[in-house]
Order: sequence, then structure tokens, then C-alpha cells
Amino acid sequence: MKINKKKAPQRKVLEITRTGKWGSVVYLHALECGHIEGRKRPARTAVIACAKCVMAEDFGQQTRNLVRMGVGYEAITEIELTPDPIEVLFSSSERNIERIKSRIADMLGIRPDDVSVFVEQDENMLVSGATVFLSATDIARLCENP
Repeated sequence: MKINKKKAPQRKVLEITRTGKWGSVVYLHALECGHIEGRKRPARTAVIACAKCVMAEDFGQQTRNLVRMGVGYEAITEIELTPDPIEVLFSSSERNIERIKSRIADMLGIRPDDVSVFVEQDENMLVSGATVFLSATDIARLCENP
């Protein structure tokens, strides 16, 4: 976004801070409006143009236009924030399945990714079985420690 600094409001400089090191020095000008302007050289005058005030004013105008078009707070509050009971049941069933996988993996000393749990698709999501994938080192370790 190109800003015409000649039309930007003039603000009083409260403080100038030098940052950076040799070759990449930036002078930060703290203005009375609360914005900070970065420049390559320090200002020699007591007031400078604040480009961020222009950007804030443009942003405010854009949000007012959105509200006039009907994309405002009222449109956002109409979204229903209550969770779907099927999604709640599904997520709790998924958590239980992940717990079962973790418990089996912990008992065998393997990664949970190596365990597959099979579920019957009804409203209770009952576990029908599990498959465990073991590497040769896992089998040798399990055979040594009965």
C-alpha cells in the first residue's frame, strides 16, 4: 500500500532511538499518536508525517464499509456455537480407541502407530479386535522377557 506522506497527519516526535549495527542502522521515531516510524536518518524537525495513522484510518473505513454491507457483528453471532451431539460421541469414542491403542503399545513396549484397533460401526462403537505389528527386534525382546 503506497502512502502519500505529504497528506499524512503531522505528529510530534517524542523520542528517537537508534537501532541496528553499522550498515543497517534504523532510527525509530516515537510519535505522540503512539505509532513508531522507522527511518534511515533521524528527523531534524520536531514533527514528522505518520504513515501508520493513514493506514489505521483506511482500515477503519474498510471495516465501516463491511458493516454497512452486512458483514458485521450480527452475522458472526448467528453462528451456532453448540457442538453437535454426534460429533461429541464420535470424538469421545476416538479418544477411547486411542487410549486402548496406547495401553496395548505400552504393555508391549512398542509405538502406538504399530497398533491397529478395529471397531464395529454402530452407535456404541464397540472394539472388535486389534492387530499389532512387531519388528524382528520387538519379537526378540518379547521372547527374551516372558
